[in-house]
Amino acid sequence: IANKVVIAAAFAALRATIEQYHKTARFILTCNYVEKIPEPIKSRFDLIDYNFTQEELLKSVDQVASIIRKSEKAMINIKEG
Repeated sequence: IANKVVIAAAFAALRATIEQYHKTARFILTCNYVEKIPEPIKSRFDLIDYNFTQEELLKSVDQVASIIRKSEKAMINIKEG
């Protein structure tokens, strides 16, 4: 039971951090068991499954590059006011 309390507190702290800095920071979360991540945390991320073929890998790299470009544009807009 104590372990579950610690894990719940850690996820609550992560969620609070994401909410506090979502306009000025980008977060990357990696895990082995996505089903163990609470939905309020998962909903703040784009899910990319790295168990795929070469073709899927190229598509995933394009997806990640697109996310990075959008993030860069958003950060420039924030910086410029």
